[in-house]
Amino acid sequence: MVIAAAINAFGMSLLSPFVELFILERFTTDIMLIALVYLPPGIIISFVSEPIGRYADKANKIHVVAFASLIGFATNIMFVFAPNLWWIAAIFIVQTVVGTAGHTVMSSVFGTAYEGKAHEGFGHFRGVLAFARFVAPIMGGMMWVSLNPAAPFVMVGIMELLPVPVYYVGMKRYQQALLARPQEPE
Repeated sequence: MVIAAAINAFGMSLLSPFVELFILERFTTDIMLIALVYLPPGIIISFVSEPIGRYADKANKIHVVAFASLIGFATNIMFVFAPNLWWIAAIFIVQTVVGTAGHTVMSSVFGTAYEGKAHEGFGHFRGVLAFARFVAPIMGGMMWVSLNPAAPFVMVGIMELLPVPVYYVGMKRYQQALLARPQEPE
């Protein structure tokens, strides 16, 4: 599952420097307007983070991660074809809410998959994120310049689908391992 998380982290890191550039190039150069596009997801997530966390704890982890990946795919492709900033704001809201559920599940899995060694699970997870944050923006920049500004978004959309089978297998093994663990008396 570390490989699947690496693919997702790579995609997120690939886009991070280019979202605002894409908006500036395609829609507006008004920095205040761009800031307002980020406001609704920030407000909404501040109210729904706790219920999302409760849901992610109780829900089927395979379904949550698969759904988050599919939504990531759809919203990254939609980003390229968004007709206006209202669409961008809506995409950010969906990505924020669904991404929070997916990240919550993955944090939980990496924290418990390494029974008694959560530091190793989080260490691997954080190491993968750090590597992706270094390499991915360089690759995104090369795509932006050599292909076109939409290329990084399409690439990340496709990358969102790649780890779904890996997550499925990994989560199945994770759930089987959890069921096989001896239960501690309460």
